[in-house]
Amino acid sequence: MTVDKVLLIFDRGLLDPKAYCADKSTYTQTLGMSESEALKEYDQVIHLVTTAIGAVEFYSGANNTARLESTELATKLDGITQELYKGIK
Repeated sequence: MTVDKVLLIFDRGLLDPKAYCADKSTYTQTLGMSESEALKEYDQVIHLVTTAIGAVEFYSGANNTARLESTELATKLDGITQELYKGIK
């Protein structure tokens, strides 16, 4: 059987951790590739906005024990993450 097209869905992308780094300049060294090289790995990125923006009542640590960020920090990190992927052409 030959497969012509494949769709892979990931919860996180190569550049996502950079949003959480205090020293963002060292992340690509750790990654082992430049941002532009990382972006070339994607044909498309679909960003799902955090519920901390527009649906705050659903943003809670009660339903996700891994959720440690305040709504303010989650909003900030969401914006940073969106900016990281804007270079996809």
